Amino acid sequence: MPPPKVYKLTIDHYGVHWDVRLRGKKRFLQERAFLDQLVGYPPVPRPAPDPTSDYYMLSDEQLDAYIEFRKKIKRSA
Repeated sequence: MPPPKVYKLTIDHYGVHWDVRLRGKKRFLQERAFLDQLVGYPPVPRPAPDPTSDYYMLSDEQLDAYIEFRKKIKRSA
């Protein structure tokens, strides 16, 4: 069985950019859906990955919420 594909989301927090690398499409879609809702992106279908919109500018509160979400999803995996 081949290894899972690695997907990438880009996060910007006050000018600091980093890539979040995620293994597997399911995990990628879960995190992207959470971030879309967090920043208020409209729920429209788009390809996975979508290099034009898999970029998120997060405030302090949004970043804290995303970190907590990642901890929660990691514990349940």
